[in-house]
Amino acid sequence: MIQTVFFVLAAFVVLGLLLSLANKRITIQKEILVNLPKSEVWEILKDPDFLAKADRTVQSVIPTSSIPVGVGYTFDTISHPMPGREGEYRLSYLITEYDPENQVAIHLERSDMFDDANWIMKLTDNNGGTSVQFELNARFSLGYFYIVPVLFINKKQLFPDLSFITKKLHRHEELVHA
Repeated sequence: MIQTVFFVLAAFVVLGLLLSLANKRITIQKEILVNLPKSEVWEILKDPDFLAKADRTVQSVIPTSSIPVGVGYTFDTISHPMPGREGEYRLSYLITEYDPENQVAIHLERSDMFDDANWIMKLTDNNGGTSVQFELNARFSLGYFYIVPVLFINKKQLFPDLSFITKKLHRHEELVHA
């Protein structure tokens, strides 16, 4: 039994290393439905500070540009303190596409974990409500090769913070319809 577990773990590590060395991109998609009009969902999601309210790993959002939120706008996120890590964990982002009430694309500019990553969020009308599609397109840095096989195995369990975003949107939905 222990040999089998060890073999499986070793296979995951080797697979992750090989995929990372091959510069393998990973694309993960998730969709949620919200019973609010697209304009209301956009008003909630367009604010970068919403990340700090909805993503349990984000402690704060710091604007790093003085222009209005749109293409070219930059911001950093600061994570909550992590066990075993000293200091803050900061990620830097750049908005590369911004089509109000339809789509936003955000490029991760600086990260230890990713060599390259893009987050895309699309909103579409859905029978009086809104379909919100999230996509992560990323390439992990070599130091995080062990994450790659875990992501492949747990694709359906990814975007754990979308459950928090969904709860926030549904709470807003309940307040609006109360």
